[in-house]
Amino acid sequence: MLKSKAKSGNPTEGETLKDEYSDVKNEKKPSHLYYQDKKKLRINEELSYKQLTHLYLHNNQIEKIENLDGAIHLKELYLHNNKIKKICNLECLVYLRRLHLGHNEICVVEGLGNLRNLEELYIEKQRLRESDSMCFDPRSIFGIRQSLRVLNCCRNNIMDISNLAPLTGLRFLDVSQNDLSNIQEVCDVLRNFFLLENLNVSKNPISKLHKYRESLIGCTTNVKLLDNKLVNDLTRVFIKRMEHETSKKRSEPTINLPKALEDVSKNYPEGLQKSITRSILEKGRKNLSDSVKDAVVGCGDATGDVFLPMKKFPKPKGSLVKKRMKFFKFNTRKMGPIVEEKSQSHIQNVVFVRKVKTTSSLQ
Repeated sequence: MLKSKAKSGNPTEGETLKDEYSDVKNEKKPSHLYYQDKKKLRINEELSYKQLTHLYLHNNQIEKIENLDGAIHLKELYLHNNKIKKICNLECLVYLRRLHLGHNEICVVEGLGNLRNLEELYIEKQRLRESDSMCFDPRSIFGIRQSLRVLNCCRNNIMDISNLAPLTGLRFLDVSQNDLSNIQEVCDVLRNFFLLENLNVSKNPISKLHKYRESLIGCTTNVKLLDNKLVNDLTRVFIKRMEHETSKKRSEPTINLPKALEDVSKNYPEGLQKSITRSILEKGRKNLSDSVKDAVVGCGDATGDVFLPMKKFPKPKGSLVKKRMKFFKFNTRKMGPIVEEKSQSHIQNVVFVRKVKTTSSLQ
């Protein structure tokens, strides 16, 4: 009877929620109250029905949250699409599990410190000015850090989500259509969300970056849906392994020998500059800094030389040079012994002819 009455009839301007309860005071007290889609609604008097668990007040013109202290067992509260500017007067709703505050005029997420059982918070698409950005009160985030599982705060001009780091129990997070531009800060926050399964960061400045999707997959552990697209387990394993190898290479100590040693000529190609023997290192070791000395000592044996690989040598350019190089290789590999024998026999013949000529002239 309460549900049908709340939806039927033309509501009068300035209608109050207390009047609806006074009409059913002699009946069984309801657990669900549907009072949505009223043009103007005010909560003038305190609700004292302890059996009330679900309260639907969306699509009205409510400007302030008030007089809900009596509904101490309320579990779900729907206040979306109103004119609320501030979250307040919710301290007594300690059993509240779901709170809908989307499509209002809220700029600061606050007043949630006592909601220890809150599991779902919907505060998306606030009607804010372009210069305003939604921010999160650390006290409220700290109060709901253990219970919150779902957070939807899309399209709120959010520029930073570092205050959301304590929400390690999140399984669903939607921060799409905001102004997130620093992917490193976002990844640092997401690394703590080990239970996160559904993540939406689309339509942010970071979503236009190169390999942004790979970066988010690499910093998360259990995400199965990213920007409404499935994440393959093989892809996650591959990205994790690649990041591990990259970080391992970055952690290894490196040294730029051509810059450390003044004896190396800057006119040489880059590859030849790096081809430095151990003797040069030992001679110039006295003039090096301590960090460079340690790197030099750990290079290997003191007697060994550091040679340049063949691939690092400059290759000849031009078709003529290549042809000559091929001909040279062909002669040295295949025709070398034959050419050498012919040259030696030719020399012997010349010497024999000269001897014959000299003997004939003497005669």
